[in-house]
Amino acid sequence: MTIRFRATFESDAEALSHMMIASWRNTYATILSSTKLDEICTVWLTPEKFLQRARKTDAVNFVALHEEKIVGHIFAKFSQIGSLHIVYLYVAKGFLRQGIGERLLKYAIDKAEKAKSITLGVFSDNLAAFDFYTAQGFKVVGEDNAKDWQCGDPTGVKMERLL
Repeated sequence: MTIRFRATFESDAEALSHMMIASWRNTYATILSSTKLDEICTVWLTPEKFLQRARKTDAVNFVALHEEKIVGHIFAKFSQIGSLHIVYLYVAKGFLRQGIGERLLKYAIDKAEKAKSITLGVFSDNLAAFDFYTAQGFKVVGEDNAKDWQCGDPTGVKMERLL
C-alpha cells in the first residue's frame, strides 16, 4: 500500500471534515456522550474549521493520502514557550497500525526545528493514543483538564517529548 504525505491544502477541508468526523466517532464512542460527540462533530469538525486551519501559516498541517483519499492528518501549533503543541493527530480506521501516525508525527518534528519539545493532551481513557505516544518517546508530565477541551467530564494527561 502506498501512502503519500503532503501539506494540507484549502481544497482538503471537506474531505478532512469527513475523515475527522469518522475518526472521532470511532475513537470516542465509548469515551464521550453521544450528545457531546455530536456537538464536537457539528461545531469543531466542520469544513469551515478545516479551511481556517489550512490557512494558518504558523502551524504544522499535514495529510496522509492513499489513492488521493485523506487517511491521516496532523495539526500542531507553535507555543510561546518554544514548544510545538499537537492539537490533533488522527488516522482513518482502516489505516491504523501501518506507521502513518508515526510518519505524520515525524513530519511535525522535522518542521519544529527550533522547538525544544512537543506537547499534547490525551484523554486518559484513550489507551490506543496513550500507548502510541508513549512508544514515540512521550512522557506524562501532568494532568490535563479535559474540560478545557470543551469535551465534558473525561480526564486527560499532558504528555511531552523533549527534542
